[in-house]
Amino acid sequence: MLRIFTLLLILLSVPVLTAPGHAEESATILAIQSLRAKPYNAAFEGFAALLGSQVQTRRMILSELPEDIVAERIDMTGPDLVLAIGTDALSRVKNRTDVPVVYVMVLDSAAAFSGQGHITGVNMIVKPEKQLAIILDALPGSQRIGLVYDPEQSGRIAAEIRAAAARKGVELRARPVFRAENVSSAVMVMKSEIDVFWMLPDLTVVTPDTVNFLILWTMESGRPIVTFADKYAKQGALMSIGVDPYGMGRQAGKMAEKILAGTDPGAIPCEDAEKADIAINMKVSEKLGISVDEKIAKQARIIE
Repeated sequence: MLRIFTLLLILLSVPVLTAPGHAEESATILAIQSLRAKPYNAAFEGFAALLGSQVQTRRMILSELPEDIVAERIDMTGPDLVLAIGTDALSRVKNRTDVPVVYVMVLDSAAAFSGQGHITGVNMIVKPEKQLAIILDALPGSQRIGLVYDPEQSGRIAAEIRAAAARKGVELRARPVFRAENVSSAVMVMKSEIDVFWMLPDLTVVTPDTVNFLILWTMESGRPIVTFADKYAKQGALMSIGVDPYGMGRQAGKMAEKILAGTDPGAIPCEDAEKADIAINMKVSEKLGISVDEKIAKQARIIE
């Protein structure tokens, strides 16, 4: 009996270990979602699927609750981590330095939060180098690429594209603008200098007026447009390279795992989305007389 009792004491004294890279079972996550929209739901589902039953994940939808409820809900829940889904959700929690925050479905916040040690997340843009590789594979004859950007809005993305283009030996015509009114003239100047125009997710560059101009321009010039959202491909761009919300959610889940396992959020760099969602407008392809490489076409959603 004494031997059995001694063995039991030894077993009880051994700490319970979780699998490497996985969060502790006792952890609680509060997911704050801007609104109940399909992409946001998919991001949450990807996040929850990655973490599985390791943690308790509770979700609140901001658009369905009183405006002043966020701080109260965080205080009541006492979460180990907050997942902010969407820009509105992130704006409500970014100043809560008492809890780690992982964001997803936010355009490009890497620069904005680079100095804040409690925030990290996944930007709503596919890694620029990966996008460039897709463009070159899809349109192998396009070695001259043009883009217009506002340095304050998308300077970081433009710099990464410039570096990636240099590595691949691609000619890049990148023109900075600071007002939407200057977009059309910047594009017209580079008309004879480029094979394809790359539309970045830039709030200065992409407005209803500039999109209308670009759609007319692509038909008149015969130069295809590659954009970041399929809604613009539906309007007249040749191809879109967008994000996969579910994949972004899983990517954010990996960050959360590291934080819950003890990694400082400030030591986890903000990332761009790894997985791309490609769409091709076949009518535009026919009108421009441009064929997209079969390998990329097989990966893409087809817009008729």
